[in-house]
Amino acid sequence: MIDYIYTTNYKKWATLVSSRFYRWVVPIIFVIVLICSSSHLYLHAQHKEGDIVKKYGSFVQAVAMSINPLGSIYVIDGGTSEIVKYSTSGKLLTRIGGYGWTQLSFDKPSDIITPNVIDVYVADYGNHRIQRYDRNLNYVMTLSTRERGQTEERFGYPRSIALSKFGALFIVDGENERILKVNNLTVVEKNFGGLSSGKGRLQKPLRIRVSENDIVYVQDGNSLLLFDIFGNYLKALGRDYFQSIFTFTIHKNKLYVLDSCSIVVFGEKGNLEEKVENIQIRLGEKKCDIVDIGFVNENIVFLTKHNILIVRIDEVLKQRKR
Repeated sequence: MIDYIYTTNYKKWATLVSSRFYRWVVPIIFVIVLICSSSHLYLHAQHKEGDIVKKYGSFVQAVAMSINPLGSIYVIDGGTSEIVKYSTSGKLLTRIGGYGWTQLSFDKPSDIITPNVIDVYVADYGNHRIQRYDRNLNYVMTLSTRERGQTEERFGYPRSIALSKFGALFIVDGENERILKVNNLTVVEKNFGGLSSGKGRLQKPLRIRVSENDIVYVQDGNSLLLFDIFGNYLKALGRDYFQSIFTFTIHKNKLYVLDSCSIVVFGEKGNLEEKVENIQIRLGEKKCDIVDIGFVNENIVFLTKHNILIVRIDEVLKQRKR
């Protein structure tokens, strides 16, 4: 009798455990396996052998990118206030940052340049400074002039930076809507684009780059203003032409403008060479969320808000073949 009761209770207990196991544990295991499998497939989908577009990186909110002469790619992730360094093949090499005001932290970093194989410069917008690092992102020095006595030497909220081939640093002074030219990384030589600049007056300068032939390009809203290396105004490009400039870059003295979802290419003399519309379709992307562009070897590099995309130039600018 006792054996019968024990056996009966054991069977009821086993049945109860079994039913609960299949009802709760098995579905949980299934979901975990499904998530892991999806993640595995996603990582492989990022970069397959033979793909036209190579895709890697994962950012919260990327805002700017620079590629040094060795092909290393540096990205500002504004969502984490970090600088991330990748190899051309997509290997994560190092990262620094996080929110703060120390030598290795940032407050809304807005631009980055790598003009040579040694230096990395970062416009640290919220901290009113330019940070200089070596190529491995070790701290070198800080440039900050907001507390200087001479008003013509001050800058605040730097939006963008550029370096000429002779080492002159150009800073977009967001606080005073002008450009500062700095020599030897400490001496403010002059400022231009301000209230007394006539046709060269800037309303809201956003991005600056210097070409190999010493032309200074400044994005001012939906126009590009050109200055010589001394800050003298030359001409405006694209007034009443561009719809919404997202970014631009200079490559081999040619100007590449990302206007909405189109790439517009201008020659060295400012002549329109070609326009490629709906660039996101050529990249296999559903949305047009490109924030920066650059070049490495025979490839064009696109930085979206969340990834890096690399594709051969002739796959994007196919009109060159015609």
